[in-house]
Amino acid sequence: PFLFNCVLDPLLDMLNKSGLGYHIASTSAASMAFADDLLVFSESQSTLQELLNITYKYLQDVKLVLNPTKTQYFGWTYDGVKGWFNYDIPPVQVAGVTIQPKDKGSPLRYLGLELFVHRGPGLSDPMADRLTRVIDRAALKPFQKIKCFNQVVVQRRLYALSHSLNVLSAGPKLDKSHRIFVKRVAHLPKSFPNTHVFFSAREGGLGVLCLEWTAASVQLKAFARLQRLGNEFVDAVFQATLQEQYQKLCRFLHVSEGLTSERDVGVALREARSQWVTRTVNEYNNKGLFSHYKEPLGNRWLQSDSRLMKDGDRIKALRLRTDLYPTRSLFNKHAADPKARECHHCHSGEETAVHILQFCEKVHGPRIERHNFICKQVARLVHQYSPDANIAAEVPRTSNDGVRLKPDLVVETREKVFVLDVAITWDSRVNTLEDMCKKKAEKYSRLASLFPGKEVLTAGVVFGARGMTCPTTRRVCSQLGFSKSDISWLAAKTLVGSLICLNRFTKFV
Repeated sequence: PFLFNCVLDPLLDMLNKSGLGYHIASTSAASMAFADDLLVFSESQSTLQELLNITYKYLQDVKLVLNPTKTQYFGWTYDGVKGWFNYDIPPVQVAGVTIQPKDKGSPLRYLGLELFVHRGPGLSDPMADRLTRVIDRAALKPFQKIKCFNQVVVQRRLYALSHSLNVLSAGPKLDKSHRIFVKRVAHLPKSFPNTHVFFSAREGGLGVLCLEWTAASVQLKAFARLQRLGNEFVDAVFQATLQEQYQKLCRFLHVSEGLTSERDVGVALREARSQWVTRTVNEYNNKGLFSHYKEPLGNRWLQSDSRLMKDGDRIKALRLRTDLYPTRSLFNKHAADPKARECHHCHSGEETAVHILQFCEKVHGPRIERHNFICKQVARLVHQYSPDANIAAEVPRTSNDGVRLKPDLVVETREKVFVLDVAITWDSRVNTLEDMCKKKAEKYSRLASLFPGKEVLTAGVVFGARGMTCPTTRRVCSQLGFSKSDISWLAAKTLVGSLICLNRFTKFV
């Protein structure tokens, strides 16, 4: 590309200084290049032909070949007396080949858009529609379909939308069609939050690009680059035709006008996205939907290349996190009789996911199995990273003041002792996990006197029932030598254990 630009730059300079191009304000331009495409434009057919002759001769001199078969040509004339446009214009000659003008019904496809001579550009992309149908019918798993759709179809439409001035009107329509497709292939209900479709995997979502926001950001960066050029013709075009669009984008993105520095624009867009997320969250009454937002370790199972969970479990986990897991409380939420929402096993409360996973006596056994599994895995990882450590699991110990306690794990090394107790709690807020860690640390702190001469750390290793982690748990695991992958694996297995509990609940008679 660099060599190609070096060859074409003299040609562009020659054409633009010829005075044969399009005049605006006190300047004019006749040509520009994008990748290996050369655009030549003028105010009349005769001057356009002169520009094409100059172009053909120059390319011959530098040993480049012009391909007439791929050349596209359109234009019009305007009758000021009659007040109508005439699209019947004479052809031009390119490399000895006659090029006929495009008619009104035949679009010129460029930069992902369909350009019509008699009306504005369109975003119709038959190839994207065809690829969507192919992905939909393909023998792929749901999350594989979403990944293909996001990498192929969404990127094509983003390319077209970012070159269109209709980004703020066409963007929401495309985003809506993408939401419908993603929810259908992932077997998610229509009530699944739209925000979680567009949040990245690190943020607890499916990672589909929000075209309206992304294309608007791309356009704003492009406008900033145009203003940095300092080209007289570009500045004139910007003031004449693009200024209004630029102001609309700034209002939509909540970015100050006049920012041209790449760094300033980047900082402003990051701040604007944070504010956009805040405004979006405030539109929901149930703030618990966003309790796992920006929880990268607890959300790693959502990444497309993750092997922490099967696709079927991912869908169930997404339903669980967004309060859409099928329970009597969900199915009968509008029932007049409150008993229609009662737990059909213990009848001691409303049948919700939190009741099943934390309180229902019918699922007490599976909950114990979930807890014991996490304890064993923590012990396994401790032994893996500290093979010389002495690990005691569920050994009763009596403190100096006569209190009998049984921590889940006591890890003794040469210099340190870790008194650990594993807990799984409901994770509507990260503070809930932090409070549980604090309670565990205070409860077992009286055992510190049993290990004189050593540094004793009493702590809780607490995971959320839906895969949340907290700073204290992450810090303790880090001190034990666990990697971030280990912590995310433990969080994902806790979530899988919760899904097993829910599955057992539905199968119990």
